[in-house]
Amino acid sequence: MSGHTDQRDKNLTDESARGATNSLAASLSELQGIDPNSPADVRALMTALMNVFQSTEESYQRLTETHERLQDEIRRLNAELESKNRELEDKNHELQASLQEQQRLHHSLRSIVNSLHDGVIAADLDGNVTLFNRRAAELTSKSEDDVVGRHYGDALESHPPLLLKTLESARPEVQEFEDYLGDRNAKPRQIEVTTAPVHDDQNVLLGAVEVLRDLTERREMEAQLRRANMLAALGKVSVTIAHEIRNPLGAIQLRAELLRDADLGEHDRAKAFDTIFSAIKIMDNTISNLLQFTRPVTTTQQFQNLSPLLDQSLSLTEHATRVEGVEVQRDYPPVGLMCHVDDSLFIKAMLNLILNAVHATEKKESRVVIVRARRHEDGSAELFDGTPWLEIEVEDNGCGISQDMLEQVFTPFVTTKDHGVGLGLPIVHNILEAHEGKVTVESTPDVGTCFRLLLPVYRPGDGASPARLASKPKRTL
Repeated sequence: MSGHTDQRDKNLTDESARGATNSLAASLSELQGIDPNSPADVRALMTALMNVFQSTEESYQRLTETHERLQDEIRRLNAELESKNRELEDKNHELQASLQEQQRLHHSLRSIVNSLHDGVIAADLDGNVTLFNRRAAELTSKSEDDVVGRHYGDALESHPPLLLKTLESARPEVQEFEDYLGDRNAKPRQIEVTTAPVHDDQNVLLGAVEVLRDLTERREMEAQLRRANMLAALGKVSVTIAHEIRNPLGAIQLRAELLRDADLGEHDRAKAFDTIFSAIKIMDNTISNLLQFTRPVTTTQQFQNLSPLLDQSLSLTEHATRVEGVEVQRDYPPVGLMCHVDDSLFIKAMLNLILNAVHATEKKESRVVIVRARRHEDGSAELFDGTPWLEIEVEDNGCGISQDMLEQVFTPFVTTKDHGVGLGLPIVHNILEAHEGKVTVESTPDVGTCFRLLLPVYRPGDGASPARLASKPKRTL
């Protein structure tokens, strides 16, 4: 708008100047033909001069007004320019403050990243390294200048390309590997590499980040802890074996000394021999249990019905239950409990559980042991990945197990019995693991205990499983 006004004022000024010039030129032209002695010519000349003066006055007035308007416009433009300059100056200060804050944050974040005990490497979508902290330089024996700006595969060619895999798949990766940190004469170190994709607020992939963690000291501490635990377990085993063998050895020594007496009667002699044989049997049983626990469990499984095996287990414990006055209740069908099982190992596990239940009820007036079994068609995700499974329970109304002891029942050499070795339940646990099953326990002190054996109907990888005809799920113990 101001541009149009300026042009209009300029046009008016030019027009006024031209008019005044033209009037003056016309008047001067008329002077050439005027007769000074003629009154008419003198009057005409005066009229022409008056017209020139009037036209000049009007032009001057218009020029003055135009000049004033131009001065006003100049002042307005100067004020606007000054305002814009102030705005630009404020914006410049804001940008400088923002830049300084960003630089401060950048240096702060850089200091934080460089202070981390783990190495951190970041790359953009093209795989070019954009961040390489101090610890990463130490773990890789590379300098920041040698790596930043270069492609990850070229700068770190000896490292697993997990970060590049993450850029391709947008999924995190984890791997542990051995690295010499650039010095082949040095001790190799265990390095864990963890990668993750980097997304913005709109979930757009920006790149990937990699974390390098030195696990060498942790692994060494874990190895030392394992050795300490092994020595502690060995000491506990030694004490247990010494206790379990010293007692029968003492009985054997005592009876052997009695047998030296020539005057010992036949009845006492026979009793001494019985005691010796019994002590030898106890030691043999202790050593057999120890060997069975330490050896890997191998199975010969057959697809068979468990009901006859449960009957056989109860028949083998019938003498103990009858002598102890324990009521045994059976709650399982005669058929329909088919699964892959090693019959001898399964019976051994059941004998351990049933005899434990009998001993647990010895302080109760009414002693009851219940053996249940049922089939479940819908295995959960935690149990056998949706395939059918069997549940066998051995429940008693005995003394129960305290919460502290309940957490250790499957730990070797942990027992509540006066003459127990503490290997029965660990052996049961090993047998169930060998069958790809589980054993759990629930107990309430002074109320009773229930052990549950969980067995898959079909072995993992068994192509005969109806559930596996559609899919082949994998289960991890």
